[in-house]
Amino acid sequence: QARRLALARLVLQAPALWLLDEPTEGLDDTTAFGVISRLQQSVGAATVVMASHRRLDLEAMERLLVLAEGRLVTDVRRGSDGFAAVLEGLR
Repeated sequence: QARRLALARLVLQAPALWLLDEPTEGLDDTTAFGVISRLQQSVGAATVVMASHRRLDLEAMERLLVLAEGRLVTDVRRGSDGFAAVLEGLR
């Protein structure tokens, strides 16, 4: 519930940069999809940086960065060959 309140505050404030850490953690897929859909509608022209291990959270992103042991190991953009493969590797 605290996570949802924080997201509601974020939507109301409409900052230019959104930093999200596992925004749908602990939610079932249906609820998580609803949360992500509403966030997409609310983000406007803002930049979104999201840390997540969940495919559902990241499917709408334009760019995926993968870190391993504190190092950047993958940087793919939507439409590139590796984008779908990175998503497939997520839960």
